[in-house]
Formats: sequence, C-alpha cells, structure tokens
Amino acid sequence: MPSTLAIVGPGKVGQALARRWRESGAGRVVLWARGEARAAVEFTGARQLAAARELIAATVVAVTVPDAAIAPVTAALAAQGAVRRCALWLHASGARGLDVLDPARAEGARVGSLHPLCPFPSAALGYRLLPGRVATLSGAPESLRLLTVLARHAQLVPQALGADVDRVLYHAACALAANGTTALIAAVERALAPALAPAAAAACTASLVNGALAASAEVGAVAALTGPAVRGDAATLVRHRRALRAAGIDASLYLALMREAVALGVQRGSLDAAQAAAVRAALQEDARG
Repeated sequence: MPSTLAIVGPGKVGQALARRWRESGAGRVVLWARGEARAAVEFTGARQLAAARELIAATVVAVTVPDAAIAPVTAALAAQGAVRRCALWLHASGARGLDVLDPARAEGARVGSLHPLCPFPSAALGYRLLPGRVATLSGAPESLRLLTVLARHAQLVPQALGADVDRVLYHAACALAANGTTALIAAVERALAPALAPAAAAACTASLVNGALAASAEVGAVAALTGPAVRGDAATLVRHRRALRAAGIDASLYLALMREAVALGVQRGSLDAAQAAAVRAALQEDARG
C-alpha cells in the first residue's frame, strides 16, 4: 500500500474516502486545499498540507474537486512541481474520463478513476454509506491493481469499467439510479401525504422501494416487476392517472415509468400485443386527463 495518500479538494466525497482510508490503515492521509480546511481536518483526522509542493511526497493523489475543476486543478499542481513520477493520480468523478488527469500523466504519474456508486448528501452520511457499495474503476492494469486495493480499504466493492466505456451514458445511468430514485421517493411521499402522516408515508415508501430493490436483486428487474401495467389492467391505470392529476401532482413521471413497465411486460411475455396496446392507450397524456 502507498505510504502517503493525498486528497486534493476535500469536499464531501474526498472527506468520506479520506476518513475510510485513514481508519483502515491504508497509509498516511493528508489534505490539500487552497483555503482553510479546518472542518475537513476535524472530520477526517488527516493533516492539511501547507503547500502544494508537498504533494510530491504522495504516492496516491485523489483529486476530488468538482468535475469542471479536475483538469485545471491538476494542471496547476503539475505546473507547481507537485507530481511524483509513478504516483497514482485519480479522480472520483463518474462523468469524466482519464484525460482530465493528463497534466499529471505528462509528468510521469499513472492515472485512474475510482467512482463510488453512493450518494453523498454530506461527508458524514457518505462515510456511513460507503461500506458495501460498488466503486467502478478505470485505468491501465497497473493502476487498476492499486485502485482495487484502495476501493477495498474504503470498504467498497471494486468493479472495473470497460476500456471503451461511454462516460456520458454511464453517468446518465448512475444519475437515473441515484437521483432518479430519490426524486421518485419524494414523489411517492407527496402522493401518500393526504392519507398518512409524514413519518408513516416515509416508512411505507421505504417498504415498497426496498422490497422492489430486494426482489430485483434476487430475480432481476424484469422478473420482479408486478402491478397493473404488467397485468394489462388499463382501467386501473386510467384511474391512477386521474387521481394524481386531481391531487395536483404531475403525472408525467408516473406515465413514463408505467410505459417502461409495459415494455418490460412485453419483453417477458406477460402482455400480448392487444393488451400492450390497450395499456399504452390508457397511459396517453391528453386534455381529458
């Protein structure tokens, strides 16, 4: 394992990883930030470096600044002589490729990415959620070996991405899974609000969502899907659509997801052509509601 791991721009993701790495004994963990990072130092237990040039001692440098800043920050640090030859420089972005680390690579560093598939509403919650989550890894074989060790020290499950991955499509899928699910949960709780107190609505929503996740993990999403759309129950879908609109809730999310459910029902053979056509007609948005 590396003797020194440096976190550049210790925001929520960087702090969560830094604390996991420090507590796991992965190595000496230090922080580099342009300004005061007292909260990050207190949370992670790591020391803040006084000057960028001190990064030269790090054998791993994680650049965890916002996506748009990765390339310029890396370039600025490389220009200040902060890159140690053969050190591993990595970022934790799902949206960016390895080219944003080219200034470090030009100075002889290896490069890679370690993207935790985990929400980070705060550093503390991200830290608590990390164990058992997947981290996708990108890099050359020698980088992947160290990235795998780093992922495991953070209690993450490593999964290498293909060399020809479409990062935009990959990141869109990640956003759909994480942000889309969160938005869906909020929409469900709004629909339950007239019937249940907030805590009860949250509990009922969690029961349904967690059950769907468990079933999908057990048998796959296509086999796990249930409900009126895959039963061909067009009349129920019409009533759902009208009830949502009557309650002042935008039904477009419901309609889009039920159309996807119809497609999955056709895929697994639950719906024949006539049933699918009837259900799709029930899901049409029109002025009649």
